[in-house]
Amino acid sequence: MKATYFLLDDIAQELEKNFAETKFDTEYGISAIPNIWIGHAPPKKSMPAGSEEPEDGRDDDSPPFVLVRYLDDEFTDTREGGQSIASTVGILCGTYSRDSLQDIKMGYKDIMNMMDRVFLTITKKDYWGDNGRKIWARIGSIKRTTGLQKEIGSIYEAGLHYHPYYGAAVIVKFKCAAIINTTI
Repeated sequence: MKATYFLLDDIAQELEKNFAETKFDTEYGISAIPNIWIGHAPPKKSMPAGSEEPEDGRDDDSPPFVLVRYLDDEFTDTREGGQSIASTVGILCGTYSRDSLQDIKMGYKDIMNMMDRVFLTITKKDYWGDNGRKIWARIGSIKRTTGLQKEIGSIYEAGLHYHPYYGAAVIVKFKCAAIINTTI
């Protein structure tokens, strides 16, 4: 079986390339390139009394960000088709829009632009994997949703469903051949 992490890492690397020159608002009054993380956002840093704020005034875990997260997978074993694994990956986007405080549609514009860029990145390649080796094939439809409903979990609880924060998710399925070693 091919490591699922290679898939997540390849997606994150492509997203970093495609967001390298794209900046979004931050809650600190600056524009920044989104942080791209695998799995979850880093824990909040506690700052001792008297320590200085970061130079750019931005917390490492604040919007804008893109999270590449493994959601689930399904193993299939058939005599005719062999063994395979279909994995579902969620790519979660978070933005802050200071302009939406005056014009609500600006926040939706930002999150839709971020979600479109993720979609274009995912559709650019049919195969994903380790160092360009074609391991995981993108299969089926790609689902996109805005608002980060409660089902998505910790992102919802982090408050990205409240104005002026905006969230979206892109859900994609990938499949690879699986060779399971049954000797333990």
